[in-house]
Amino acid sequence: MALSGAQVEALAAIKARQSKRGWIAAADLDVARKHVAALQEQGLIEGADVENRRLAGSVRLTPEGHDVLAFREGRRASRHGTSEPPPRTRAVELAPAEFAAVRHFVAIADRLRKPPAEGFAEAVLTARHVPERSRHVLHLTRAQTKSLAYAMHLEGLALSRSGTHRLIHEYGLRYKPLPE
Repeated sequence: MALSGAQVEALAAIKARQSKRGWIAAADLDVARKHVAALQEQGLIEGADVENRRLAGSVRLTPEGHDVLAFREGRRASRHGTSEPPPRTRAVELAPAEFAAVRHFVAIADRLRKPPAEGFAEAVLTARHVPERSRHVLHLTRAQTKSLAYAMHLEGLALSRSGTHRLIHEYGLRYKPLPE
């Protein structure tokens, strides 16, 4: 079950207030005890060993607790996008099937002789989904748009050319193989 908003806030508060050793007195937190207990039960925070009197009643994030916050941040960014696109990029909208092809292109990058441009995988990972239009918006540099065109070229040769045709028509993006 997903964490409640109050539980996420509690995790963030613990992370923000942890000392260098990672422990914070639970009593110093403005967090309900039930949220602390629920987070401990889920393994997202841990309590100090009862035998250590100096730290008794203290809590800290577990690696999973840190990861939940990092994962949530990244997922929220990809769902809602950022307010400002990166400089010197252009927005390109992809239909779900086109986006699936691009994700596959990134997934097999280590097996390709012509891998994606630097930063392309991150652009795909942080693409914003616009559910009203059923599109994924990527912000790409010039080199990354060439990788997109190449990915869609491969998709066109392997399965379907519809995405390739749409990118040519709407964005002027076309992969042009260089003669050897």
